Amino acid sequence: MQYSELPPEQFAAAVAPTMFSDSAPHKLVAHFAATIVEFHPIGLRAMARAFAEADVREVLPRIEVPALVLHGEKDVRAPIDVAERLHAAIPGSTMVVLPGAGHVSCVEAAERFTAELRSFLCSAAVR
Repeated sequence: MQYSELPPEQFAAAVAPTMFSDSAPHKLVAHFAATIVEFHPIGLRAMARAFAEADVREVLPRIEVPALVLHGEKDVRAPIDVAERLHAAIPGSTMVVLPGAGHVSCVEAAERFTAELRSFLCSAAVR
């Protein structure tokens, strides 16, 4: 059985911990898991299928706007080489690795994520 075929509670219990680093507060992971339980199974399956089937590698070199690749250092769902390949394929992109953060770095390291994003957007605005 695939993750997307599990009942919502089992799916959340299996997936939520892989979205964070081992040092993420349990309360944060539990809150995230509770939101996953609310996902509609059909929507979840459609999203998972789209992610699995999408291959945008040939489009990346044609990006002509400032691009930021933010990556959590402890991301086990998309290891660092994924971020490095994105960064290498997007001309002039900027890559920032957020120390200690997992896959959902915008949740786990929200302040640092937001600071990096704001800095990037401010610098991109003056280009």
